[in-house]
Amino acid sequence: MTTRSSPKTSRAAAASSPSSLYHDEMDFCLVPDSSVDAAHRMPPLEMSSLRASGHLKVATMKKFLIMKLKLQQITPSSIEICCNGGQVGDELSLTFIQRTRWIQTGEEVTLTYRYGEEGMFG
Repeated sequence: MTTRSSPKTSRAAAASSPSSLYHDEMDFCLVPDSSVDAAHRMPPLEMSSLRASGHLKVATMKKFLIMKLKLQQITPSSIEICCNGGQVGDELSLTFIQRTRWIQTGEEVTLTYRYGEEGMFG
């Protein structure tokens, strides 16, 4: 999973590297859930626009959040990732979420994250 600095540069690099599997990469945003009260809101990522393989699983996104936000005391099971307000399971891939849960066709997938009950009260 990478942060996006320049889409044109990244796409040019992908085109020059035929051995890579760039054809399944997709852009998405990962932002804190603003519907929870501020006291329980998770901190934002430095860069919320990301690019990753469509095969990326939600469980890996949770580990990425823990690493980037330096939340060593938090377990992946204490974080919830949501799409359109509904929690998505750890086993779902980014492509599956885009095809089945994302209703704004033509727009970049935006996923939100928040503490689950275990994270807020555990």
